[in-house]
Amino acid sequence: MFKRFFLLSVLTISLTSFFAQANNDVTKKSCEKLDQKIEKQNSKLKAGVSNKKSEKIKEKLHKLHKNKFACKQKGFKTK
Repeated sequence: MFKRFFLLSVLTISLTSFFAQANNDVTKKSCEKLDQKIEKQNSKLKAGVSNKKSEKIKEKLHKLHKNKFACKQKGFKTK
């Protein structure tokens, strides 16, 4: 039951962010090392952290992916 609730929550958050308006205040400089930041957060998540900490990391990853999408829409490189 918890797994279903968790998956439903993640799906809802993902869809909400997908249909939300892109972040309009991205700059070329803020996009430059975005992929490295995402990889760093992914490695932290895979390292086996507590549930509370993993939720914070997931929230940060969500924001980073949203910014990456906005960067790509404006034609900025993220590496």
